[in-house]
Amino acid sequence: MDVVAVKKLWSRTTKDSTSEDQLIIKKCLNTEVETLGNIRHKNRVKLYSYFSNFDCHVLVYDYMPNGNLWDALHKGWFHLDWPNRHQIALGVAQGLAYLHHGLLPPIIHRDIKSTNILLDINYQPKVADFGIAKVLLYNHSRHIWLLSPCFGVVLMELITGKKPVDADFGEYKNIVYWVTTKLDTKEGVMEVIDKNLLGSFKDDMIQVLRIAMCCTCKTTS
Repeated sequence: MDVVAVKKLWSRTTKDSTSEDQLIIKKCLNTEVETLGNIRHKNRVKLYSYFSNFDCHVLVYDYMPNGNLWDALHKGWFHLDWPNRHQIALGVAQGLAYLHHGLLPPIIHRDIKSTNILLDINYQPKVADFGIAKVLLYNHSRHIWLLSPCFGVVLMELITGKKPVDADFGEYKNIVYWVTTKLDTKEGVMEVIDKNLLGSFKDDMIQVLRIAMCCTCKTTS
């Protein structure tokens, strides 16, 4: 028997209400259904069906047994070695490239983060949560640039094993700031890499770190 995942969007409004909150929920539902219905790619989550009434909206997805990337990296549910982390980075990049360059008009996800990257039984990534995705009819190069820092942060999470915001970085500081301050010396570069990953893949990890820095170079201030 196939196992599915169910996502519920509850309305906090009463039956007689026509508040903005309810309209936002409906808009997110419609955007996610329409967007996923137009995408055919191995690195996006599969939407089977959806149901909707006044106070509850339900989407039925393919079940991802390994949860999301955030839980894998930051809750310690299981260990992700570098080959798996590299596979995740590559799969997310391929999925985003398809959205940006393989569709007409392009689709910009606008909410790329580790909680929205699901992992199947083989740790293949599936980009999920298209509730605020945007179909672009013109001038999409600027929007794609704005997405780059988000992807760069995900790469930094994969390399460092750290959360985007952590007390270790200092007050009001984030992972981009922390990584940037460590890259002045060779010792600092090695300090950035997740201690659970140190081994024979050092050159590959440094190359991905360079890509992450390119993605986030406008967000360090």
